Amino acid sequence: MQIYGYQNQEFTGHLIPIHIRESITEFNTLGLSQSKAKHLRLGLEPFFSLVPRATIQLPANGDPMHLLFAVIVALHALEKQLLTLCPHRVLIYGQVDLEGTIAPSPSLRDIPHLCRQQGIDLVLTNLSDTSLASEDTPQIHISKTIDQALAHLYRFALQHQGHLASAPQAEASSLHERDPFRGILGLERAKEALIYASAGNLPFLFYGPPGAGKTLLLSRLQLLLPPLEGNVQQEVYALHNRTLQRPPSLSISSTMQQQDLVSGKIPWICKAHGGALLADELATLKPKVRTSLASLLDTHAIGSYPLSFLLGCATNACTCSNLGSRDVPCLCSEQKIDRFWANLGHPLLDRLAICTSVEPENLLVSKLQHTSYDFGRIAEVRKILNQRTDAQLIKLLPLHTRLSRYREGSMRRALLCCKLAQTIADYQGKTMVTQELMEQANSLYLLPRDRHYQ
Repeated sequence: MQIYGYQNQEFTGHLIPIHIRESITEFNTLGLSQSKAKHLRLGLEPFFSLVPRATIQLPANGDPMHLLFAVIVALHALEKQLLTLCPHRVLIYGQVDLEGTIAPSPSLRDIPHLCRQQGIDLVLTNLSDTSLASEDTPQIHISKTIDQALAHLYRFALQHQGHLASAPQAEASSLHERDPFRGILGLERAKEALIYASAGNLPFLFYGPPGAGKTLLLSRLQLLLPPLEGNVQQEVYALHNRTLQRPPSLSISSTMQQQDLVSGKIPWICKAHGGALLADELATLKPKVRTSLASLLDTHAIGSYPLSFLLGCATNACTCSNLGSRDVPCLCSEQKIDRFWANLGHPLLDRLAICTSVEPENLLVSKLQHTSYDFGRIAEVRKILNQRTDAQLIKLLPLHTRLSRYREGSMRRALLCCKLAQTIADYQGKTMVTQELMEQANSLYLLPRDRHYQ
């Protein structure tokens, strides 16, 4: 993300790029004279208890007071790690007073032309009239205070997270391979669930309101899967008649019929063998398709063709889609929510090891620190689990029963929970499954009826 400020010089408007990066020592400025740099620092002090450690580069003719609003927002964006999320360009202009209020800006007729020249995607300002917004301009958000501007910027970043900065395609692919969660803000609980599902080859479901990040997380599943090896690699080659660079990933569309899953000389679904099968918007799939998915999870072959895949699902949590949203109230009654989940089908839900909510991050209060994950550990855990027997999982049943005696569940669900707890233990390098790990596994399967939404 590139942030621009606006200043008028000799009756001509200019967009000034705010180049900013982290500094290991203190706040520094480049390009400005000593007096201008001093004025900029003095202008920032009322808005920060401690001016962030950063280096800002501005042109020599830059006016610190005209660019103060843009610099303040840029510093906050740097602290929240928003600048590396996407290639969008944001224009921020207006005069800010000591209370953080943005003075109404006059209608600047040269702004639309400058925005088109620079490819601006978002404008944050406090217009005194709406003549600018009526023209062919980018997305405009009226911001009367710095807090409002930051809220608009955080929301924009969340909606566009996952887009890479303008890096070459090959470089972007390499960055994603090193960190499959690159560009995804927060959602730490869902990320952990995705890692455990990948390590244990455990089917899962993410549910939540639109824009929470469910589809984005599903899109990274293929990058988490370990490389194909041994017999599975040979089987995948035979199914696709070519060598795949990474495990296959297929997506089920809402228009597919039950027979489409097994259509073709080689059944379509068998091409997900060794990889992932994604069912985004699970509630929109045909009921018979969902029923078939439940039975296919128990199937290891269709005819002579092998079938072993990781099922990843996502869905809204209710009919109106807003259950779990912080901005839009849910209009569904408890009975209507229960019917929605009943329609998804108990056979399928009973075969999922993980069923957890994904809720939008509140970027104004969330601590969006970068969390480091050991992605290489996923392949190691898979090898460990392949050597374990069902008898070892059965030994965990008494611990599971003691912790979940007040919750309904089948024997299949109990064994899946035990396998998830064992996966968590192996991933964390623990020698045995403790009560804490079993409770963590239990907490990763919560339907809306088991939760309390405020």
